Amino acid sequence: MSFLTSFCSFIFLSLSVLPSFTSPTLLFQGFNWESSNNPGGWYNSLKDSVSDIAAAGITHVWLPPASQSVAPQGYMPGRLYDLNASKYGSQDELKSLIGALSEKGVKSVADIVINHRTAEKQDGRGIWCIFEGGTPDDRLDWGPSFICRDDAPYADGMEIPIPAWTSGVPRTLTTSIRGYRRSCPTG
Repeated sequence: MSFLTSFCSFIFLSLSVLPSFTSPTLLFQGFNWESSNNPGGWYNSLKDSVSDIAAAGITHVWLPPASQSVAPQGYMPGRLYDLNASKYGSQDELKSLIGALSEKGVKSVADIVINHRTAEKQDGRGIWCIFEGGTPDDRLDWGPSFICRDDAPYADGMEIPIPAWTSGVPRTLTTSIRGYRRSCPTG
């Protein structure tokens, strides 16, 4: 058997068997940099397009950051649990959008920005380094001790043992993500 015949047989066999081992996934970015400026709210606008999205064969929609943010696009978050201060719409509108997508078999992908935050208040030194989580309790409420000590203008200079920092912060962020997941219909 020639190389070309063997190669063609391999390709044919691979293409006929491969689909049984994969599932088609098509991710749609459900926002752009100007979406937060949409009159009537971006969640409501996107909800009006759910049937078209599903008909196009889209399996997943990437949604914009839903929490309160200094920047309207959501990429300078402050109160991570506050889903009613988003420029894209309210928490109820987000839930409605996720529910509509789910009804059509389209999964929602959350863009949760946790690698940086904006401070809510100033400390006793007048430095903007008091962070609030957006809940009545103290979840994700962080002070200057959570800022790297080498960021002198903002940190309080305390020596935080790395194991203590790494065990506390991820736990509160994981709780934040789980809370977000529980507060919205899964999809």
